[in-house]
Amino acid sequence: MVIGDFNEILNRGEKIASPILPERQMRGFREALGYCDLLDVCFQGAMATWWNSDTLLQLDRAICTPSWIDIFHYARVFHLAPSDSDHVPLLLRVSSVPLLARPKCHRFKFETFWLQHEDCDRGVMEAWGTDVSGTPMFCVTKKITHTRIHLNKWQKEVFRGRQLQMIGIRSRLEELLSVFLSERMQIETKELMDKLQNLLFQEELFWKQRAKITWLEDGDRNTVFFHRKTENRKRKNTLQGLFDEYGIWHEDDAGIERVITAYFSKMFRAFEVDVDAMDVTLAAINPCVTE
Repeated sequence: MVIGDFNEILNRGEKIASPILPERQMRGFREALGYCDLLDVCFQGAMATWWNSDTLLQLDRAICTPSWIDIFHYARVFHLAPSDSDHVPLLLRVSSVPLLARPKCHRFKFETFWLQHEDCDRGVMEAWGTDVSGTPMFCVTKKITHTRIHLNKWQKEVFRGRQLQMIGIRSRLEELLSVFLSERMQIETKELMDKLQNLLFQEELFWKQRAKITWLEDGDRNTVFFHRKTENRKRKNTLQGLFDEYGIWHEDDAGIERVITAYFSKMFRAFEVDVDAMDVTLAAINPCVTE
């Protein structure tokens, strides 16, 4: 973990109210972090950490290694109120558990590796073939629900405990590799290796789907890479809290709900229409359809 003034920014969004920097000036800093496999820890507070008479920049940050963020998964950097310095103070809050625990809601996800199982297609066809009466859209909705419930139950029976299965297979293979292999043991070893390869392939597809990486072709096992990308996306998408229109920070569920409701209520509220401006705009548009 390194925290402090790096005297450089990662992208143009970290520079406010001043001439735009050339891309090459920021590319070197990004490449240096990538070469050292360092991650930028998420922050909370004002964007700028340094300023002068005409420039606001985010020069101060915290970076860490992937192994550090795996241990302190919920670490967060806070940009505090300015003092007599031209840099704002940074506060690093280190935590391996959520700072504010929220109940988890399980969402159904169709896993890519299910398609490798011979019973997947047959199960979908049986669930979709359930007799439902009503309007066409109602029937489609009910069939989707039946299929989701069937697949969820099926995958729990077939794929649950994938990690435990791999641990058991590897332990047995280790035992077999420690003794003289008879013909029967050689057959067992081959069967276990086939099962392990299948489980590893399922594991790779599982993390690849969550990482949403489409450009990487099949090849060596990239499970660690996909897992890292998934964890990065999860950290970026985790909602710790929201600022309301008065700049007050809310972390509890009720406060976040109020901020979101107020924002979209204001966005979709109907305002008085400027009829004159609308007529001028329509008059300037040439009709594309003849009378």
